Amino acid sequence: MRATTAARLMGLAVLAGCSGIQVESEFAPNASLDGFETYAWLEHPSEAGYLRAQSRFMEARIFTAVDSAMNSKGYTKVEGDAAADFLVVYQVTGTDGIQAGQTYGTLGYRTPQAQIIWPVGPSVPYAKGTLIVDIISPEIELLWRGSASGSLEVPDQGELAKAVYQSAARIIGRLPKAS
Repeated sequence: MRATTAARLMGLAVLAGCSGIQVESEFAPNASLDGFETYAWLEHPSEAGYLRAQSRFMEARIFTAVDSAMNSKGYTKVEGDAAADFLVVYQVTGTDGIQAGQTYGTLGYRTPQAQIIWPVGPSVPYAKGTLIVDIISPEIELLWRGSASGSLEVPDQGELAKAVYQSAARIIGRLPKAS
């Protein structure tokens, strides 16, 4: 009986922890993921204007959490963006009111491997600690954006690791399943 009560309390605690997190997603006009099954992570240098995780450990957690959530939707990660149906990139806001671009700009050659790609305006304000996941076409056009507002604004490292996985699951949960 005590184990059941503890499990119920744990479940309520998890729900309470997520209740303040607002998850949103939006497709670009006329965008679709129909027929898409594979993805690759878009490499982005820190100096290119991306809002990155504050540590390599956090970044690794984000990659693993998003990969796991994408896998559960039927998408397969491939190495090399030339073989992918779409690209995935993340951002994490470090301060309130940060503006994340709604389109992507490029500098360099027309292949993702040989150019700098960064988010540009028009932009939208996000709360501190927001995880943003973008789905981008191979032509570097934003197809879909999902975000979990303030979800990574957690002081305890153990809780932060859980928050990353919960946020990624909730964000990617809004994507349609792979075809």
